[in-house]
Amino acid sequence: ALSYLRWFHNQTLRSLVPDPALAAELTNHGFKHMKTWTRGVDSGLFDPARRSDALRQSWGAGPETPVVLHVSRMAAEKNLNLLAEGFQRIREAVPAARFVLVGAGPETDRFAQKFPDAVFTGDLRGEELAEHYASGDVFLFASETETFGNVVTEAMGSGLAVLAYDYAAPGQYIEHGVNGWKVPFSDSAAWLDAAVNLVQSPELWPGLREQARQTILTIPWQRLVGEYEAHCAQVTGTDDIDIGEGESSLPARC
Repeated sequence: ALSYLRWFHNQTLRSLVPDPALAAELTNHGFKHMKTWTRGVDSGLFDPARRSDALRQSWGAGPETPVVLHVSRMAAEKNLNLLAEGFQRIREAVPAARFVLVGAGPETDRFAQKFPDAVFTGDLRGEELAEHYASGDVFLFASETETFGNVVTEAMGSGLAVLAYDYAAPGQYIEHGVNGWKVPFSDSAAWLDAAVNLVQSPELWPGLREQARQTILTIPWQRLVGEYEAHCAQVTGTDDIDIGEGESSLPARC
């Protein structure tokens, strides 16, 4: 499969990937013309202003109750065993903490049996998803299989204190201790310790949340679409592309 993908992509003038580390890895595998094009966030949708006290109350959480949120497909590739161990340790250290899991998948029933008091919402979209993000406090993400990890930047845009591994989106956008927390890739012991410590440190959340929001305001989708059009302009020799509010000005051959 790798050989075929390398052959396919090497026919192009440019292949775009969301992360510089991924571009370097693919280049080492013989892929040519790799360029980074990251992902944006709709900061008007994913906004801390959508925080809902009523929603938190439906979770059994008051104003001071720590709410730990996770958003992903409920599947083994999301490293849910580590997430479950983190939940268990947090429950022992902070008995009042509430756990909310957004998403559906083959691991939902097993996880629900292990944590019957957690809230399982199933798949959510649009404003309902954004409201759930903004109504949490800490976002835990244990996955080791992301090419980017859009949920991390959505959580940051929603004003959450985020913990994730140092790669892909967290590697690009989280500055540890400033706008979130990150630990070395695949260091499960460090991840578990950090998960407990972050939930036990509510005094740190306001600063992390504010800085996370400010970081995400720098990557609106309009800017990213402009960067994409610039890539197209470079490979087609079209220098007068100008992103606007209306229809795309991309040549049809893009």
